Amino acid sequence: MVFRSILLFFTLMAILTHRSHCLFDWWEGQPCDSIPFPFGIHGRALPGFELSCDSGEAYLLPRNNQSYLIRAIWENTLIIAIGSIYDRCYNNNGSEIIKDYSGLLNLEGTPFTFSSSENILAVVGCDGLMKIKNIAATIDEGQSGCVTFCTSSTNDYHNGLMGLGGCHAALPSHGMKRFGLEFTHLTSSTSGQRFGRLSNCSIAFITDKSELSGSYFDFPSVDVSYLFSKDKSYYPYIRPLTLQWTIGNHSCKESNCTNNSNCYDSYADPDLYNIAGYYCNCSQGFQGNPYIVGGCTDIDECRDPKMNPCVGHCINEIGNVSCACPRGMVGDGKKGGTGCRRVFPFDLTLGLGLGSIFILTAAIFWWYMSFQKRKLIEMRAKFFRQNGGNLLKERYDSKGIDSTRKIFTTEQLQKATDNYNENRVLGHGGFGTVYKGILRDKTMVAIKKSKLSDPSQVESFVNEITNLSQINHKNIVKLLGCCLETEVPLLVYEFVPNGTLFNLISGPIPLSWKDRLQIATDVAGALAYLHSAASPPIIHRDIKSSNILLDKKYTAKISDFGASRSVPFDQTHVTTVVQGTFGYLDPEYFATHQLTDKSDVYSFGVVLAELWLREKPISYERPVEIQGLAAYFSKLTSSGSLMQVMDPCIVEEAGVERIEAVGRLTDKCLCLKGEERPTMREVATELESILRAIEPDLMNPNSDALGPLLSGPKMVGKSSHSTVKEEEVTRQYSLETSMLPSMELPR
Repeated sequence: MVFRSILLFFTLMAILTHRSHCLFDWWEGQPCDSIPFPFGIHGRALPGFELSCDSGEAYLLPRNNQSYLIRAIWENTLIIAIGSIYDRCYNNNGSEIIKDYSGLLNLEGTPFTFSSSENILAVVGCDGLMKIKNIAATIDEGQSGCVTFCTSSTNDYHNGLMGLGGCHAALPSHGMKRFGLEFTHLTSSTSGQRFGRLSNCSIAFITDKSELSGSYFDFPSVDVSYLFSKDKSYYPYIRPLTLQWTIGNHSCKESNCTNNSNCYDSYADPDLYNIAGYYCNCSQGFQGNPYIVGGCTDIDECRDPKMNPCVGHCINEIGNVSCACPRGMVGDGKKGGTGCRRVFPFDLTLGLGLGSIFILTAAIFWWYMSFQKRKLIEMRAKFFRQNGGNLLKERYDSKGIDSTRKIFTTEQLQKATDNYNENRVLGHGGFGTVYKGILRDKTMVAIKKSKLSDPSQVESFVNEITNLSQINHKNIVKLLGCCLETEVPLLVYEFVPNGTLFNLISGPIPLSWKDRLQIATDVAGALAYLHSAASPPIIHRDIKSSNILLDKKYTAKISDFGASRSVPFDQTHVTTVVQGTFGYLDPEYFATHQLTDKSDVYSFGVVLAELWLREKPISYERPVEIQGLAAYFSKLTSSGSLMQVMDPCIVEEAGVERIEAVGRLTDKCLCLKGEERPTMREVATELESILRAIEPDLMNPNSDALGPLLSGPKMVGKSSHSTVKEEEVTRQYSLETSMLPSMELPR
């Protein structure tokens, strides 16, 4: 008996070390009448929690005609001492001599449940399969089991429960109150002697999993059947069993937990799955019995050295504790925190030390900033050389052009755009971002910050910049200069405020015949200048209404030379990868890849058709064969139905002869064969003659006649870059193609 008590004491200690400190607890050795409520003797306990006291020990009232010694109680956990739940033995002839299920414990009708998380099924014996089933469960988790086996040398069993002479398995989960056992003897031999002393008997326990450690499952080198001749109090039989309990059959909403305590519903605990009820526990910082009024009292952690968290002053508070450092020390005062450290006076040595640190930090900072500035200067100089800055400067100097007025610095453009402020963005696109800038002399400019760069195109880019910057035509957006100190050069253009021709055509304000003819004449004259007067000649390659801008007097200006190519004087065409915009693209150029000035003539013909009809270059509302405006216009002229689709007011204002004249001219520009198209000089001359016949005053370049005609609530005072579509805006100021890889890619 003494050995049994010592063994169970150490078993219980092993269990308790796996659990946190519990404030509502009781364990064997304390007075029986000190067991906390809801436990107690009859009349002083809740139903199902009654116990009896015998010789100072506490026993649960009889279950299955047995009383069970209580080892410990805390929170919603109860540990009792229990013997084996199954005993079975055979004699040497293979006849069954003992079969005992009397140890089975049925907890139905009680507030207790087997803890599947704290207990295991342990089996000792040979060649047996033991199964355990939760009687109430209907799912796979409702059963478990394990297999034992032996060898000819297995005469003793010493702990482990790993299959050789013994095994263990987890208990079925989901709130087991009653279980069934099924044992199958796996050997076919009736003689157990060949397997030694353990093979004749099998014993099963439900016990706490802490039994897996230590020597709590050692059996002596004797036949296990010897155990059956002993009283069931013989030490290998008595094992700790962990039960969990709940109160009542309702939830925390109807609980009787007292102040300063927490309530826990049983369904939140995996061991109590499908079990109704609740249990209580004192809140953090309190201890006692949560089931009686005033049972949870404040813990004075400051008085308990093990609970005191402070290294300085400990200040107990209701349900909490705080720490403070003594005077002259700083820190949080906690053992696991910064603790308390003494504050030294600010003497001369400390002052000198701090001063030295400050001076050293300032010196390092000055050196770092100087290094970064020098690095920035070197990087800008590298980009300037890489982008052909020296070559461009030489070209300007050779032509007598002041390069300082054409080549901007990074600081100038950063200041002009307020360091590229988002509020200054005019548009985004695949080639970069366009910003509105204000130069030092208050000149409004548009600054194109591109994304791509091709180092192999530097010389070509320099040529284009040189040529374009010398173009000074009232109907071409002027390139003012560039900045070459960035990885990708920045281009600076004049700012054109009144949107695109595409927006004007698509807008609600009607255009008079004179307005349309004036715009067409301006654009034709600019293209004729590029083809015949520029040196070298330039083919724009992307003429369309969204690339024609309108200034504050609504004078048309050609923009976006992102796809343009210069043509040597001794050549009639340039072979390139096809580039342009669908609906405006010259079909002959598309088929042959040979770019000529007649490709611009075709694109201009589509723009003329847009002006006369106010139709889009591509419309899926028209039949498939005339979805393109060029095909649609040619059909109208060939069928003689052009005037039927034009605005009656325009027909009346222009007259039949002039409508037919511009119709024939547009039709010539849209010829499929380039050799049958007129040159831009011929187109410009014919348009000028038609315009002079209408009103000679319109030829005056200083005339502001278009402004009043086109002004309206949606146009006056508006910047083109705030009203046009994003993709149109960004293309208005795209890079000159020779410096970008996009030059060789279709748009």
